[in-house]
Amino acid sequence: MKILVADDDPTSRILMMDILRSAQAGYVTVPAQDGLEAWGILEANPDVKVAIIDLSMPGLTGLDWIDRVRADPRFVDLPVIVCTASVDRATVTAVAARGIGTFLAKPFARTTVLEKVWNVCRPPAVGVPIVRDLGAARQRMEIDRDTHRELLGHFVRIADLWATDARRSNEFARIRALAIRAANLRQMFANLGAPAVAARFQDAEDILGTYRAKPVNADMPNCLRKAHQLGDKIQPEIDRLREVLDTLT
Repeated sequence: MKILVADDDPTSRILMMDILRSAQAGYVTVPAQDGLEAWGILEANPDVKVAIIDLSMPGLTGLDWIDRVRADPRFVDLPVIVCTASVDRATVTAVAARGIGTFLAKPFARTTVLEKVWNVCRPPAVGVPIVRDLGAARQRMEIDRDTHRELLGHFVRIADLWATDARRSNEFARIRALAIRAANLRQMFANLGAPAVAARFQDAEDILGTYRAKPVNADMPNCLRKAHQLGDKIQPEIDRLREVLDTLT
């Protein structure tokens, strides 16, 4: 399995690569010294399965790199682990707002690195939410209750916009965008401990994703009808989650 390791600090980069190689799990590491090089490597190696990205890189920062990756349909589902010495609330919020829920705090330990790589690579068990409850989500992401509430509120607002756009869709190009956005929202709600909402976006991803590779004029009436129905179906779950935001414990 090919893993991209991007860090402008050579010591951290070499240590990370040594840890991954020591696992004897078939990991093949691909190093990058900055964000621009990391982007070029990813484009040249679309078989990369995981990216471990430092936030403070010259040229193209880790956050800018993530933005570019998530905007590209080829890499929208690429698992990304953020490696940083800054795990303050603002950093966690900025990263999580981009759909990334896995952090490695510097200095990192071998067991932690291998555990988090394994966790983002393994497929979720069918019917089992990635995060079972809100408390487990906070523990996994190492965030406090206020940050958790803020993140959930942020994604509830984004989900509201998704549902509205789905109900108002009137052209095929928007369906493709909705499918990509659904994938990001599914991942984020699962990471944040809202499996019911994540499941609805999984449905949307599965249904609308089938149209991403079809011609623009393919089955337009049926496609738009499904998008409208998905918007109606997802909205109640979003509203229920909004109601519990003030009850997080």
